[in-house]
Amino acid sequence: MDDFISEIFALEKPCLIGEGDFVKALSNVLTNWDSEVSLNEALRVWTLIEPDADILDLIMKLKNDYIVCLATNQQKFRANYMSFELGYDELFDFSFYSCQLGKVKPSVEYFKAILNKLNLKSNNLLLLDDDRKNIGSAQEIGIHAEIFNISDKVEGLKNILTKYHIVIT
Repeated sequence: MDDFISEIFALEKPCLIGEGDFVKALSNVLTNWDSEVSLNEALRVWTLIEPDADILDLIMKLKNDYIVCLATNQQKFRANYMSFELGYDELFDFSFYSCQLGKVKPSVEYFKAILNKLNLKSNNLLLLDDDRKNIGSAQEIGIHAEIFNISDKVEGLKNILTKYHIVIT
C-alpha cells in the first residue's frame, strides 16, 4: 500500500507545476495496480475539502477593503474543483495555483511571481500558511508571513489580522 500511495504522490508532483495531466496519470496508476477503486472514487480524495463557513464569511468582509488572494500548491484537477465547485474564483480576488504559475511553494520564485502579478512590494503582502517552510521563503523576500492552521478557526485568523492592524468592516 505504501508503494501505491508513494507512486500517486510522485506522479502528482510534476502536475503541481502544470506538467502533465493528473487525472490521466492517476487512471494509469489505478490500471497498473489492478485497483478495484474507480477513477472517480480515487479522485474524491482530492475533493474532501470542508471550508470553514466563519472563515469564508470573514474573507468576504476583508474583500471590502483589501485584496484577498489564495496561494496554493495544486494540480489542475484540484485547482478547478476549488475554483468552480467550492466557488473560490468568486471568493478570492486572485487565486495563485502552482499549476498555473509553474512554480511551487516554498520556492522564493513562487512568491516573487505573486508579487509580480499583483504589482506589489513584498512588505505590502501578508501570507498566512500552515507550513513553516512556506513562511520562511516568503519572509526571506520581505513578505509578512504567519503560521495559520484551519484548526485555529476564525478567532485565530482574527488574532493574526489584529497583529497587522487589519480592520474588518
